[in-house]
Amino acid sequence: MPGTGFRVASRRIQAEKSAKHIGVARTKLMLEFPNSRSLDPKNVQRLKNLFRGQRDCKPGDLQNRIPAVVDEATLGEALNASGLTRVALLSPGPDYPRLDLPPGVRLECLRGQHRVQAAKETSGSADTYWVIDLFIAGL
Repeated sequence: MPGTGFRVASRRIQAEKSAKHIGVARTKLMLEFPNSRSLDPKNVQRLKNLFRGQRDCKPGDLQNRIPAVVDEATLGEALNASGLTRVALLSPGPDYPRLDLPPGVRLECLRGQHRVQAAKETSGSADTYWVIDLFIAGL
């Protein structure tokens, strides 16, 4: 018996994610969330409390990484500016390579808006980095 519609769709989505995933990197919090819901101050405060408390948030943990989409041209510029190759983005961590984005460029993130806002508010530093799962746009 063929899989249910849900299973078929899940396999298709996983296959597409695998095909478009190009690696993982640390980047400054210069991110945008065009498809996210409005910021919920209560959720941001909850996350800030977690970040400050005993359950410190680790940006590199799989459940905390933020998926982002990048086009080939921007990726190429960022790799050049960072002195990296695409192979470096395949590092298993926990010391992910730092990817410096070209001036004025922001990565389009698929989720994580509340996490980023809480990190900005708790860090007090302009040099706060987060770990991003990078997916190539298009394909």
